[in-house]
Amino acid sequence: MRERKEFPFEKYNFKRKKYQVTDLPYQMGNNEMGGLAHLSGLGFHNLYFADVWDTEESRMALPGPLFSNDDITEEILRNADFKNELTLREGILTTEVNDVNKVSYKSEIFFSKENRHLLCMRITPLAGIGSDWYLHLPSKQFTYHSLKESLHGFFDSDESYSKISFALGTKNKYIIEADKRLRFPAAQNETIEIYYSVTTQFDGEDFINQSLENVNRDLDFSELKENLINYSAKEYNQIASVILPESEYAKWFYRAVFGLYNTSGSHHFLPAELQFSKPSPYWNGHPFTYGQGGWGIFAFTFLGAFDKAEKMAKWHYKPEVQKQNFKTLFPEKGEIDVYFKDEYKGKHTYVTEHNKDALAFGHELSADGYNIPISHTLGKHSMHWDWQRHLDSFASSFFHLLSKYSGNESFINTYTYPVLKGTAQMWCTLLKWDKEEHYWYLPPLLSVSENLLEKSVLDAIMGAKWNLKTAAFYAKKLNKDMDLADKWEKTALQIYIPQNDENYLEYLDDDERREGGGYFGIRAPMSLAFPYLELLNEVDTAKARKTLDKAWKRNNKGHGMITYVSNWFALTESYLGFKDQAFKMANFVLENIDPSGAAICEAFEYEDNDNKKGDWVPKFPYYLTGYSAFICATISFLIQSSNNRIKVFPCVPPHWKNIEFYDLPCEGGYKVSAKLTEGKTEWIEITKEGKKVLETQTNEVFIINQNNEISVQI
Repeated sequence: MRERKEFPFEKYNFKRKKYQVTDLPYQMGNNEMGGLAHLSGLGFHNLYFADVWDTEESRMALPGPLFSNDDITEEILRNADFKNELTLREGILTTEVNDVNKVSYKSEIFFSKENRHLLCMRITPLAGIGSDWYLHLPSKQFTYHSLKESLHGFFDSDESYSKISFALGTKNKYIIEADKRLRFPAAQNETIEIYYSVTTQFDGEDFINQSLENVNRDLDFSELKENLINYSAKEYNQIASVILPESEYAKWFYRAVFGLYNTSGSHHFLPAELQFSKPSPYWNGHPFTYGQGGWGIFAFTFLGAFDKAEKMAKWHYKPEVQKQNFKTLFPEKGEIDVYFKDEYKGKHTYVTEHNKDALAFGHELSADGYNIPISHTLGKHSMHWDWQRHLDSFASSFFHLLSKYSGNESFINTYTYPVLKGTAQMWCTLLKWDKEEHYWYLPPLLSVSENLLEKSVLDAIMGAKWNLKTAAFYAKKLNKDMDLADKWEKTALQIYIPQNDENYLEYLDDDERREGGGYFGIRAPMSLAFPYLELLNEVDTAKARKTLDKAWKRNNKGHGMITYVSNWFALTESYLGFKDQAFKMANFVLENIDPSGAAICEAFEYEDNDNKKGDWVPKFPYYLTGYSAFICATISFLIQSSNNRIKVFPCVPPHWKNIEFYDLPCEGGYKVSAKLTEGKTEWIEITKEGKKVLETQTNEVFIINQNNEISVQI
């Protein structure tokens, strides 16, 4: 097998050569803990954690650890020779401040990956610092206990979802001030090293001892740093590697991978949209099924990080909770009056009888997986945010894609098939038969556009058709529920996809006059291909092209579009074979980078967005769903695997002349490596379980037969 090259992370490290208070901070983390590093390089205003929640619906921040010193002022930092670098491969932040006449120091910060409950910080004064150092730590409601070479804090409130223990280890002398800051007396050029750990009851009954043990060992900063470097190299060696042409696009692809690994795939709970950064007041640090909690699974799967994808997927699956979700979302049997944003939508039937096996994933999720009802979802003024039932098929699809790529039979039996069965039964409950037209349709549900409630919205009806068809496939493969399989298969065939002679429609009886553009826009056509790839052969490509072109025009060519939405469109364009538009949609990410170059934002909008006035400003930087969707779209340009076929370089933009990748996963447990030189395929190598099974110098479509054997399509 060919020797592989690794991600060229080093070319795209975050770097700054000037301190500017208007810059956004760098996001750091190790998927269990993380935060926004202070611009000074002296720590964090707040840290966030996968398992630190104040209620079951919201995560909470813990202040610090953040150093301060009276000799280090904003003016000093602005005028000093300032530089920092955050490495993408390891996540090590190094900051150097040099002012020979005033103040100089160096700091190093990293989160351990061997012990993901450990933050390491080292501050080295170089010149001009004669004042004491102060360290800010969690104080409110925490009880402190000073121990030999460590400090312990404990928080246990009956009103808090998490019980929290923190421990700080240091060999430097300190004094606990009345306000609970730690004061480190000034000593000429003395380096300060601290080790900080936070644990909760979710880490085990002995979580208090765990936090203490994490910092009480004989820790060596340089050794921990070297361990992190080695661990990170090994971690990335075990997944795929992609080498893109040098460009801004490539820079943000690698930074997106960095952001994914910082925040997602933890042992406990699912990541939020803005995990480890400042949470939105609306989202409160809880996850979304088709936010980063789902897109992160897709991204890890596309990269071949199946262990992390499985952790996340397993956390999603809570059958008893999801059965209750369905009953909570649709509690009433028979006809009900339906309202949407003050508009009466008529009488409609959603449930005649509740199916005991029906599962419904939450839209916004509590820590326990329950759907969080939004206050303005109730009553006549309802927005019905949680009637976006496309998300049930979306969730089923990430279980399916992971199973298809990893080939883990145990996971298929224990998770994937039960999820597909439960969601198929949910769709069977909601689908209604039109006696005159002789097809199945859906009652009014909220579209993925989030501002449209109509019959058979395109995203939901595509999801329902795919879900039933795929559940039937698994049932027959596993020889389970054969009667249900026949029913699902027959129902899927009789589902009607809204369309006219020219294009697909956003919903049943759509007059195509609805205004698009901006934050919401016309989103539903992005579901014409991804993630419902098993329907690709049933999609009319010409109609899809017209549908997507109309949507793009109605969406004002992406003005104000959300980054995950543009990349979902990019995925569908890519799998349908439209390479120019696919790249245009993915490249849209570059229009949504914060001006200081620290983060991908959810979108840009007017300062006064309701009245379309003011400056064009970033909305929600560190928007992780955009990161993961961007990763997936980019990989789809390089390789696609669906319906027992593998396509190499299927949608590469024409100006990408030189590309290579290694070990990108495909269905059937295969991994593909390939190289493109001056726009021509130089070689393709396919392996399975570490052994080469095929090598060619011509780019063909590869077929996987019923025996899971691979060959070139003739």
